Amino acid sequence: MKKILMILTSHASLADKKNGTRLWLSSFADAYQVFADEGFEVTVASPVVDSPRWIH
Repeated sequence: MKKILMILTSHASLADKKNGTRLWLSSFADAYQVFADEGFEVTVASPVVDSPRWIH
């Protein structure tokens, strides 16, 4: 089985500290579903232990 690693951001803001950064749940879920439907084993990771910040 082929494998895919999806790496998610754990940062709450960009370097300028004025603009937030989040992961849109639908963007992640849609991509994950396509990979899974095609038979890939999907692993999800983040550079640090914190959970990613989601926008639902």
